[in-house]
Amino acid sequence: MTITESGERKIEVINGLRGLAIIAVLFHHTISHHLMRLFIVENGWLGVNLFFILSGFVLYKPYLLGQRTFTTKGSILKFYKHRFLRLYPLYAFVCIISVVFVAKISTDSIKNLVETLSTLSMFNSKHFYPVLNGVFWSLNLEIWFSIIFPCLIFCFNKYGFNKVAVVIFILAFIFRFAGTYYTWTNINVNPIKDCVIARMDDFMLGIIICKLYYTRHKIFKLNNMLLIILSVLFISGSCLYWDYIMQFNGDRMFMAIANNILQIGFLFLIVIALKEDNVINKIFRLKPLQLAGLMCFSLYAWHGLLLEVVNFSTPFSIVKLLGYYFFTFVISVFTYRYIEFGSIKDWKKIFLIESASK
Repeated sequence: MTITESGERKIEVINGLRGLAIIAVLFHHTISHHLMRLFIVENGWLGVNLFFILSGFVLYKPYLLGQRTFTTKGSILKFYKHRFLRLYPLYAFVCIISVVFVAKISTDSIKNLVETLSTLSMFNSKHFYPVLNGVFWSLNLEIWFSIIFPCLIFCFNKYGFNKVAVVIFILAFIFRFAGTYYTWTNINVNPIKDCVIARMDDFMLGIIICKLYYTRHKIFKLNNMLLIILSVLFISGSCLYWDYIMQFNGDRMFMAIANNILQIGFLFLIVIALKEDNVINKIFRLKPLQLAGLMCFSLYAWHGLLLEVVNFSTPFSIVKLLGYYFFTFVISVFTYRYIEFGSIKDWKKIFLIESASK
């Protein structure tokens, strides 16, 4: 296999993992609460954690391989421009649509628009879930991680990768631990436990996995079945602990640790997925799953806004559910094509049709 082919397969796997993440989030927000509080299946929220980890992996890759650097002011500005154009147009467009068609134009909605567009809602305990689109709390973290990222690379070079990684994990744990005692409207997420510093270790894990992969660390030589078992054990263990907290009012003191347990599970999952000699790798390279991953930004943005329109708290309706999925997908197709990748002329390529037609 050539280096190019190997690289393409790696990208396919990352796309597939993103596909898993967005499917988990959609499932969590639409179906899971109708399943009579069944263990583990109510934890589709963990898809957001996976998004953060994969973002760290993807952003760090070109800087690890020396394809890009932050050695000049121009290179830093180029990075910020690229991230702005990648994240902000769709982010802003969905916010404006929310003001016009959902929240309706008013003094309050305009204030909310300014606060959300500036991402300052992340620092407002009342609006940590942005009023215009609640799920944008996680996109705010993505934006702020992008802002911090060049500084992170600078710290790697100046103080050493390992030292910086240890500091990040310690700081993140301290903030999450403190956040477990912060009373808020949502037990899962709050402005302290889930601020950018508290969740920085998720991004850092993705960076670590990227480095392990490209330095051919011995973890990638572990037995495939062992990796699968470890992944299932740690991910399900974290989910079961969250179920215990949510359903039996368990001790919240160890919520911060539960996030680290989940990280270990995702570490093993991503490792087995990146290895090219197993069925897990083939699953994550399936075209439908890859396409879901490629469209995950649009799907995530619109599914949150449409949740404000469709009430899933009423008795379950398969017709309502399918209608919601249909409109979410159709709208996402248009913004994925014309806002996210409007500059690409070959639409078949971004919808993974090109290779199938050859």
